[in-house]
Amino acid sequence: MTAPLVEYPNVVLTVTTYLREALAAHGYPGIRVADTYKGSGVEVWVQRDGGPQLDAVREQARIRINVFAPGTSSQAVDDLARRVSTLMRVAADGDPILRVEQTTGPTSIVDTMPRRLLNFEVDVRGQGI
Repeated sequence: MTAPLVEYPNVVLTVTTYLREALAAHGYPGIRVADTYKGSGVEVWVQRDGGPQLDAVREQARIRINVFAPGTSSQAVDDLARRVSTLMRVAADGDPILRVEQTTGPTSIVDTMPRRLLNFEVDVRGQGI
């Protein structure tokens, strides 16, 4: 008997889509949320740092989120980072995100502009193919 084929979702795409919509609905419309850093304005940069398979249908993605706010105050980037933190902690919708745990952040990063780092573990459910 062979195991069923299970494909996990693109967690970065799931998180960027979720954050873009959630930030727009909660006071931050038009913020660039992407998996690449453009470097020209207020941005939320989402990256995946691996993560283990939990069982036959679940995996855990380690997600790193950088919040950039050139030309703004430290308070402005703090506010946006705290909003990202708040929204991520309630992102588990059961499909595909099962659980979200914040592991660090918001943490101030020494940079040429206001920047904060947040880390999360995001458990997701795969789908049979």
